Amino acid sequence: MALYRNHGASEEVPDNEHIARDARAALAELKRLGAQRVFLGGASCCGTTAAIAGAEGRLPVVGLLIMSSPARCGGDGGAAVRTIDAPSLFVVSPGDMNGAVEKQVRETPEPPGRATQDLAGRLSE
Repeated sequence: MALYRNHGASEEVPDNEHIARDARAALAELKRLGAQRVFLGGASCCGTTAAIAGAEGRLPVVGLLIMSSPARCGGDGGAAVRTIDAPSLFVVSPGDMNGAVEKQVRETPEPPGRATQDLAGRLSE
C-alpha cells in the first residue's frame, strides 16, 4: 500500500502537487520487483489518482476500489475508469463534499457491456 505525499504518515509534507508522479513511481517499482498485475484502490484524490495511473497500462489492473473520490482530481478519473476492464467498486457517501462526489460518480458514463448495480439507500432500509 502506497501513501501519497501529504497523506497518511507523510502529512507533514505540504506538497500535494506530485501525487500522480508518486502513483506512477509506485507502479514502476512494483513492476521492477516482478509484479505482473495490480489491484488498485484509494480514497478521495488518491482513488482518482490510482485509477488514472492504472489506466496508463504499466501493469494490468485486475480490480479497482474507489472510495469517495472526485471524478476530476489531477486528471480525468472518469475517463481513466472507463478504460480499465476489471471488476470495480465505487463507494461514496451522499454527504461527502456536500454531495459533490456522489454527483460526479453518478455522471460518469458506464462502459458498454459492464454490469452495474446501484446500492444507494439499501443500507438505510
